[in-house]
Amino acid sequence: MNQKPSPLHRASEWIVDHYRLFFVVFAALLVFSAVASGWVKVENDVAAYLPADSETRQGLDIMEQEFQTYGSAKILLRDTDADAAAATAEQIRAVDGVDSCTYTMNDTGSALLSVSLSDLEGSDTCAQTVQALRDLLDGSGAYIYSAEGYSISDQINGEVRGLLVIVAIILVTVLTFTSSTYAEVPILLITFLAAALINKGTNFVFGTISFVSNAVAILLQLAMSVDYAIIFCNRYKQAHETLPVREAVIESLEKSITVISSSSLTTIAGLVAMTFMKFGLGRDLGIVLIKAILISMLTVFLLMPGLLLKLGPAMDKTKHRNFVPKISGVGRLAWWTRRVVPLVFAAVLVVACIGANRVSYVYSEAPLKTHNADANRTASQAITDDFGDETVLAVVVPAGDYTREAALLDALSALPEVKSAVGIAGTEAAGGYRLADAVDYRTFAQLSDVDSTSAQALFALYAAENGAAQTAAQDLSGYQVPLLKLFEFLNDKIADGTVTLSAAQAAQVTALSSQLERASAQLESTSYHRLVLTLAAASDGDETFALLDRIHAVVHQYYPTDSYLVGDAMSAYGSEQTFTQDNVMVSAMSILMVMLVLLFTFRSLGMPILLTLVIQGSIWINFGITVLTGEYVLFMVYLVASAIQMGCNVDYAIVVASHYTEARADQGPREAMITALNLAFPTIITSGTMLISAGLLIGARVSSGAVAGMGRFVGVGSLITVFLVLFVLPQLLLLGDTFVRRTALPAQRRLPLPAASRAARWVLLAAAVFVMAVSPWSAVRTQQERADRVEADTQLCDSARLLGELAASLGAQQETYDALKLSFATGVVTDNVGQSRLQSGQAEYDAGSEKLAAAKAQYAAGQAQLEQGKADYAAGQEKLAAAKEEYAAGQAQLAKIQPVYDAVHPAYQRYLDRQAEYDAAVASGDLAKAALLWPGVTAQKQLYETQLLGTGYSIESLVQAYEAGQAKLSEGAAQIAAAEQQLQDAQAQLVAGQQALDAAAAEIAAGQSKLDTAAGTLASGRQTLAANRQQLAQDLAELTPYEDDTERLERGIAVLMQDEALRARAGSAASYGDICALAQDLYAADMDTARTEAAVWTGICIALFAAGALAFAGVCLGHRRGKAMAWCTALAAILSVGCLIAMLAAGHGALRTLCLCAVLALLVLAFVAAGLTLRQRAQRAQ
Repeated sequence: MNQKPSPLHRASEWIVDHYRLFFVVFAALLVFSAVASGWVKVENDVAAYLPADSETRQGLDIMEQEFQTYGSAKILLRDTDADAAAATAEQIRAVDGVDSCTYTMNDTGSALLSVSLSDLEGSDTCAQTVQALRDLLDGSGAYIYSAEGYSISDQINGEVRGLLVIVAIILVTVLTFTSSTYAEVPILLITFLAAALINKGTNFVFGTISFVSNAVAILLQLAMSVDYAIIFCNRYKQAHETLPVREAVIESLEKSITVISSSSLTTIAGLVAMTFMKFGLGRDLGIVLIKAILISMLTVFLLMPGLLLKLGPAMDKTKHRNFVPKISGVGRLAWWTRRVVPLVFAAVLVVACIGANRVSYVYSEAPLKTHNADANRTASQAITDDFGDETVLAVVVPAGDYTREAALLDALSALPEVKSAVGIAGTEAAGGYRLADAVDYRTFAQLSDVDSTSAQALFALYAAENGAAQTAAQDLSGYQVPLLKLFEFLNDKIADGTVTLSAAQAAQVTALSSQLERASAQLESTSYHRLVLTLAAASDGDETFALLDRIHAVVHQYYPTDSYLVGDAMSAYGSEQTFTQDNVMVSAMSILMVMLVLLFTFRSLGMPILLTLVIQGSIWINFGITVLTGEYVLFMVYLVASAIQMGCNVDYAIVVASHYTEARADQGPREAMITALNLAFPTIITSGTMLISAGLLIGARVSSGAVAGMGRFVGVGSLITVFLVLFVLPQLLLLGDTFVRRTALPAQRRLPLPAASRAARWVLLAAAVFVMAVSPWSAVRTQQERADRVEADTQLCDSARLLGELAASLGAQQETYDALKLSFATGVVTDNVGQSRLQSGQAEYDAGSEKLAAAKAQYAAGQAQLEQGKADYAAGQEKLAAAKEEYAAGQAQLAKIQPVYDAVHPAYQRYLDRQAEYDAAVASGDLAKAALLWPGVTAQKQLYETQLLGTGYSIESLVQAYEAGQAKLSEGAAQIAAAEQQLQDAQAQLVAGQQALDAAAAEIAAGQSKLDTAAGTLASGRQTLAANRQQLAQDLAELTPYEDDTERLERGIAVLMQDEALRARAGSAASYGDICALAQDLYAADMDTARTEAAVWTGICIALFAAGALAFAGVCLGHRRGKAMAWCTALAAILSVGCLIAMLAAGHGALRTLCLCAVLALLVLAFVAAGLTLRQRAQRAQ
């Protein structure tokens, strides 16, 4: 009686018979993928994959939306001097597109030139400018580092394209060596290339993928999935030994589907662990590679059967001898060393585990060395070697408080590791003022060389346009505006013709405003300010992270919230913080998921432990070696490489363990191991060679430290795994044979198969019930979340519409408002100038009044002085007459004594002379001389005494009387002279006094006239000022409602602009109306997206519920009909695969993660239950 074919057989038969259909489908897919590969967007920035809630990610988003960054370049010149460096800098400044160039020298003769470009970073202009610099310095030995015109994705793609040729040669060589026919090589190549191209083209469904996924996914896909096609091909060759081509293809496909699906589960299990990483690069690469594995499987299942059917006869004609040698000796060696090698491996495992936990991890590519460094990496390393470590850090703080920002800049500059700190609040302007300093109109007039009246008008107009009209109207002289804002405002008003300056003034203001605009665009936005710090530190390492902690502490002193640090160092710091969680999670999940698959594959608790121990040991050895070499390991290299190694390399161990288990059923341990190694070696050597070659080539030829590290560690790890699988795992399996058997699940112990099948059905039943409960709950929760989102979007859309209407209304009144602002500004200036002039006139009037009063007082004092002068003149005349009388009396008295004095005085004088000579001789002891002189002395004395006889005078009284008369005569002459001088002075005083009186009288008359005129002018000015103030009050009253509406509009726009997506789209919006329109479009689109997401997720949940229901139905029907259970569980598995792909593409969330776990459990259990049921039916049929 003929046995009815199984569903899997009928499905295989249908695929083979419709191979032309699949040829057409795959041809269309290949054409589509070739076109769609150009749609794939590539993200080159590793920081973009940091968690969305990380400080660096948030800061980068703000910087991208709020600030402009101009391109730059660094140029290193070696063996030069200051003159040569200056000359080169001058040449660079002359290059079109260069804004500035400065240089610094070190002690070893190297110069570092810092070039600032005139366009924004990432622009074509910057790329062209950097290329011009490279052309200029070509052949000079200069090192040029710049991100402009450099794409790491393009760089890696170019390097990988070169590797593909080498990999293709290796692939053809390996396949030829391991194959038994030449014709199977093109079959395998077509299958590989088709799967690779379709995977690359379908990457556009993810929107944007990382440069790592874009570059290396094709090589890793080829290396990881090569054994799928080889398994199918080997199965075909075995079946074709007894069957025709068509039947052999059908039978081999039927058997390969289960084997390949089970093999892929271990790889997917390791890759799924990567999708749960907080670091998004692992999730990105994991999803792309999972899709690659699934596409590779489908290509093998759907395309390769037709290729075998068409090229099967060619395979028969091109058979050649088997080049793969038998490795029976390795099996015998395993038997001889089964007790020694496990002990050695255990010791190595302990050391490797300790070493792996002491790996020196880094969190940026800067410290890494690559074998094939590109020009940028070479230049960066040369600059570091000559000038030391340096990194740039941006500090993003809330806008609005320049004083606090300046204090923060000073505090940061005080840190010893901070080489410079630049911010808008600390930028010098002119006259010792900073750009952020607020000044009044007088100071601004001095700084900008603008007249005072124009400065007042500018300040009044600025106040009117910035909601400060009331403040300016009350006290314009006390109103202050930051210099930066004022120069920008002045430049705008010059541009629109509102303000007119002289050509020289306009040119000066325009030049200054242009410089300020460039600084403002880089350092200031409406909501945030950016401070740029240059640190004398590396971008990675514990010392740098400690410095970042100190900078954090300083920043938080001034800005406790809403401040961010951004830069390469912060990206590394954020990566370091997420690494610990990702490391534990990825390691634990990959091990648990792989062990779960192994558990269901071998139905033994011991086998998964042995296999996982070997693979985990190879991971520890792989990374533990770096402790001995002193090599740094990039954190994401460890995460990705270890997950890939666990997911992929375990297949090698499965191949050996599977063949050993099958051979052990009818052979002894020694013979079974020899048989297993001989059967497993071709598959291991083929797949292993591909993975090792691809990995090592990537490590050797790719310049990116991250990609090269992943490739190298995957390659070396695979090499270690192949060695352990061939030379360590056999000993472990031989030594642990009893352990594996004792820990076997009931089915492995040859318990009745229906018992195992019933156990699987009960587990599947529980999983189905769980899925059927989770999926509706998840759908309802998602619908509620999206409904809330739609409601919020509706409210925001209505608010944006109302704000748009308000903006339109204000726009319609703009001309009236502008005229009103000008009128207000004119009124404020008129009032200010009029008030100033009125105050000045009043002050002059008061001063004139005081001066007139002083003149009148002076006139009165002059009159009094004139009268006093007249009195003094009369007194002087009297005094002169008395002096003349006294002088005459003195002359008479002297005339009476003069004859006597004239007669006696000569003899008296001779007497005095003789007496002096005599006294001198006596004093000297010359008595003889004294005796000779004495008669002369007495003779002269007798002579003048004789002459005095009868005069009535003694000689003393005569001399005294003469001298007294002479003195009286002199005194009288002096009194006469004084009296005459007094008379002259009095006469002059009388003349001057009269003149002063005449002048004072004239001044009083003129002052009185001016005072009368000033009084009239003051009265008129007061009337004019009062009228102007009345008009000013009217303008202010009309201006206030418009300002209130404008302020309400600005507040509403500020609320809308808190949405990051709107900020990104509205970056170039010209007006508030444009922003409101964009907001309405954005929220309307978001509502559609929310509804679509809800519908999609509901569809996924429905499909998931259907999968659970099918599994449930299959369990219920399986008690009587195993065929129904097989069909239901197969359909449940297919739906589960679809849900798995959809959920991975849709992202993760709390509910989605739960559903993902559920679908994975259902998928595995559905395969197990279906397999057990089919096996049970087969045994029953036998």
